[in-house]
Amino acid sequence: MSYSQGIARFADLFVSGAAQGPDAATFLAPLCPPGSSVLDIGAGAGGTTFALASRGVHVVALEPDPEMYTVLLSRLALRPELHEFAAPLPQPAGFAIPQTFDVVCSFAVIHLLQPAERLRLVRYALERARGGAKVVLELPVASRARLIKPWQVVATRRLGTADIEFHSAMQPAGEG
Repeated sequence: MSYSQGIARFADLFVSGAAQGPDAATFLAPLCPPGSSVLDIGAGAGGTTFALASRGVHVVALEPDPEMYTVLLSRLALRPELHEFAAPLPQPAGFAIPQTFDVVCSFAVIHLLQPAERLRLVRYALERARGGAKVVLELPVASRARLIKPWQVVATRRLGTADIEFHSAMQPAGEG
């Protein structure tokens, strides 16, 4: 699966590794005391993983997209203080991880999957949750605000003499 569609390599141009994931990590913090274990399904560039690992939580970051996995590894290489707590895995959600976790989470992923893949992700998350564990899956809600947006600049960055712009547009597709 490759849902990053080529944009992963540009992630650091617009969002720093420290800036990604703090909302999710803040939400999860009461469920994840230091020393607990978390499976972050679809860890992306590692924002949530790194925020939790910096709090002493052991996080297995499962990222199936090869481009996003590369960004995750690059960011982790720059954070040696997290190596004890963050363990990235490149396999898709069907990969049999033998352990269970105190918390299993997935943010900003499920809406990118086809219905059958969504069901597999939910089943996988439930299988990896140890007895009494919490499973937190972000389920984006479609709203009018997300349906149609004209082509526009959503982020800019200056690197030396180069100005870099990230443009985006949203249009309804097939079934919405």
